[in-house]
Amino acid sequence: MNFLMHLFLAEDNDDSRIGNYLGDFVKGTEAGINELYPGKIAEGIINHRRLDRFTDAHPAVINSIALMKPFSGKFAPIVIDILMDYYLIKHWQKFTAEDFQSFVNKCYTSLQKIVEGEQYPALCRHFTARLIERDAFNVYSTLEGIHDVLCGMNRHLKRPSPLPDAKPHIIANYAALDHNFQLFMPDVMTAFKPVACS
Repeated sequence: MNFLMHLFLAEDNDDSRIGNYLGDFVKGTEAGINELYPGKIAEGIINHRRLDRFTDAHPAVINSIALMKPFSGKFAPIVIDILMDYYLIKHWQKFTAEDFQSFVNKCYTSLQKIVEGEQYPALCRHFTARLIERDAFNVYSTLEGIHDVLCGMNRHLKRPSPLPDAKPHIIANYAALDHNFQLFMPDVMTAFKPVACS
């Protein structure tokens, strides 16, 4: 769900961005994905999964989840996932010289191809259209925006969750969560950004 992070670590082309974004929507084995999607899209989907595994196993991320677990329970990983994009935007200039809004516009141009592509899952196309329409990547830049995203996710669950109540606990643990992100980011850049730039 940390779509911005996946797009940031993608190669600088439409197909790689599409693939790295699609990872949350496409199921199946790597062999099956390579049959269904062309080269860079398939590579991106597989890269998305590898990044998720790397993130889930990273000590700084595990520590952040532990900080939120007393308040968010089993939803703590979702909260931290979404916060990844918030902290990436906050520290954007530390990790790239590219202008943030230029990057966002480029991503929306790539993602519009999903909206218009009948080969992609219908749910994904609808979700992506809404993401672009509400300018989600700029929404992620504020804690109020993160709160709205978590509330929106809660509305789509069958049962109420602690997601709408996460904001005060994020604020209470803000410095520690920020510190953990800054421990995580250099490692993920080392592991994945060289691939994106090759």
